[in-house]
Amino acid sequence: MKPLSHSDFQLPFCCRCFFLSLMLWWGTGGSGSAMGIIMPIYGNISSQFSAAEAAARRVPLIAVFNPDDGPGTSKNSSYANSVNRIKAAGGEVVGYIATGYAGNTLPVMKSLMDKYHTWYGVQGYFLDEMTNVSNATNRTYYQIPLRLREW
Repeated sequence: MKPLSHSDFQLPFCCRCFFLSLMLWWGTGGSGSAMGIIMPIYGNISSQFSAAEAAARRVPLIAVFNPDDGPGTSKNSSYANSVNRIKAAGGEVVGYIATGYAGNTLPVMKSLMDKYHTWYGVQGYFLDEMTNVSNATNRTYYQIPLRLREW
């Protein structure tokens, strides 16, 4: 007998988003205020973009956009249109950047930020793969990206 895994219990992504939105709405007493969601959009799955757009019309939403382990090698017009639809619906879109556990160089992260901003007009960045080693070097490393992108 095959042991059960996490994937055995997954609902389709759009259903999970709907139920999460519904739970958040009920959690505010039905008023739809004060709570929001953070939704990952990884890869090119149109149902994710559609679910994010629909959710952004109902609750505050931040979509973490990660088309290809970062912004990719070139702009994708379909992604750009989807990002714009989410923003037009009232959502915010941030670009996913892996820090490599404090191993990615700052010029690489600056380049990724520039691509996200230029190609997709993101409103911020989600820094992932944070190191759990607390020392002065790593604290400085994670403070610098906050200053890399000046608007």
